[in-house]
Amino acid sequence: MIRSIYIVVFFCLSLTVSVDAQIVTNLSALQDSVEIGDTIDLIYDLRFPRALTLREIDYMVFDSIEKIDPTTGRVDTIPDYVEFEWLRPDPDYGSKVLQISQNDLIQTQRESRFRDTISLIAWDFGLLIFQYPKMKFDSSALYREPIQTQPPVVLAKVPKMLMQSDSVSLLPIKPIIKEEKKLEDYYLMIFLLGALLLGGLLAFLYMRRNRKQEVQVEKVVIKRPAHVIALEKLSGLRQEAFWKKGNVKKHQSELTYIIREYLEERFGIKALESTTDEIVYALKNKDFQSDHENNLKEILQIADLVKFAKAEPPLDINETFVTKAESFVHETKRNIVESNNPDAE
Repeated sequence: MIRSIYIVVFFCLSLTVSVDAQIVTNLSALQDSVEIGDTIDLIYDLRFPRALTLREIDYMVFDSIEKIDPTTGRVDTIPDYVEFEWLRPDPDYGSKVLQISQNDLIQTQRESRFRDTISLIAWDFGLLIFQYPKMKFDSSALYREPIQTQPPVVLAKVPKMLMQSDSVSLLPIKPIIKEEKKLEDYYLMIFLLGALLLGGLLAFLYMRRNRKQEVQVEKVVIKRPAHVIALEKLSGLRQEAFWKKGNVKKHQSELTYIIREYLEERFGIKALESTTDEIVYALKNKDFQSDHENNLKEILQIADLVKFAKAEPPLDINETFVTKAESFVHETKRNIVESNNPDAE
């Protein structure tokens, strides 16, 4: 029982000592005022009970240093931050959050002490208000809010060399001296004029070329008369002499095709797609004389008998019918010439 009482009393005394232990921190500046571009050195001093374990110091609070107008001493509603350059801790060397080890501390029997210097350069003028860095202790420890002195305020001034007033007096206004024009003064105008003329010439040539391409050259196609074509083909058929080679059917087929083609071109009827009777009937409405009808029927009907009825006429009749066809073309051709029709053939 007595042992339990001793333990409770010892715990209460330890708790009282822990609670009464205080953290004291101080931030001061070695300079009250500096010119823009000068170095500002801040001394950071932290004292805390040895029972506490300091884990880190966060200097990132110096990334946002507020300033106030030195003439009014008032802080605007919207904070105005100063531009500065870090010297120490070196941002290129490591993080601005310092991890603290036992080697970084000065320790006595009852307390531990951390001391550091922060150096930076301000690139803006005004009253610079510095805030305390943030510290982080072991979360298991119990401690009160740290005691802090008033944070330092440093005046950043414009360099004296920029504040010197101009002592030069105003001179009387003199008339403007006109400089004589030189050829160099007209270079730009000459260049622009030349570019304008060149552009106009290129546009003219381009439009002219397109106009030439748009002009459609009408080719005069001289249509050969139907009787000339028919007579050439009949002459070629005579030279081939298919009947002498035992191919009477091919000879008659070629013969009727030439005559039908001639009739279609000469009289404007569908002779290639019509029967013999249909051709004769269609020619009655044209300038086709009836005395040529018998010769036409004889040529076409003999050819039909050979092609469809497989008739075998005498061999000499094949050449005879070529001659009759030539005569038929010549006779009908003469009627066209005599008509003096400029649109004929």
